[in-house]
Amino acid sequence: MNWQQVMILSKKGSPDPDRRVEKSISDWEMELDPDVFDVTRDHGTEHPHSSQMCSAHTAGIYACNCCKETLFDSTDKFDSGSGWPSFTVPVTDNVIKYIHDESHGMSRIEVQCNVCDAHLGHVFPDGPEPTGLRYCINGIALTKQDNIWIKAVKKEYGDRAARRVNAWRELISELDGKKEKDQLVEVNQFFNQLYFVNDIDLWGKADYWATPLEFLGSNAGDCEDFTI
Repeated sequence: MNWQQVMILSKKGSPDPDRRVEKSISDWEMELDPDVFDVTRDHGTEHPHSSQMCSAHTAGIYACNCCKETLFDSTDKFDSGSGWPSFTVPVTDNVIKYIHDESHGMSRIEVQCNVCDAHLGHVFPDGPEPTGLRYCINGIALTKQDNIWIKAVKKEYGDRAARRVNAWRELISELDGKKEKDQLVEVNQFFNQLYFVNDIDLWGKADYWATPLEFLGSNAGDCEDFTI
């Protein structure tokens, strides 16, 4: 995703979402807290630096506060200094809708949840590489959750295993300049130095990234416990 693609999508429309959630304004007003309704359904804006999500950088996903559709991942979040939570890219192209916004005497690109049309914020072409985008999002329009597969690990193998997986994602989020899958060698070396893995070659476990449950199911007893 880049600014040129954003402009194209704002004119032609985003790809169809995997699902749609449609409710009347009165139904949304009954369901949502007043401050959430003001931002997401009435196009309000929260005060800058008012959301705790601005300084939140732990691993997880950010979902729409109205329909709970996953929109952003913590690995794509950065500190923009703008006073609003900022991301470089959505999780998929079809979860965000782009709309030309000429309100308040400015020309901007509004971003909405493509599933339920909730107002989220705006996107600007002044973000970091590789996208060069800054999705400036009202924190109150989002709800933060553990990654879905971290929840699955926790359910299947308990908090101990989930802490290890969560710590791995936090480590990866701190390593810049590479795609996550390309960082496995560096992560493997780091973990071995940290005595995190006892005689387990994570790089040789290509399925660990894709299916952590399978990896932990066969090797969880070999990993050192630690607290984060």
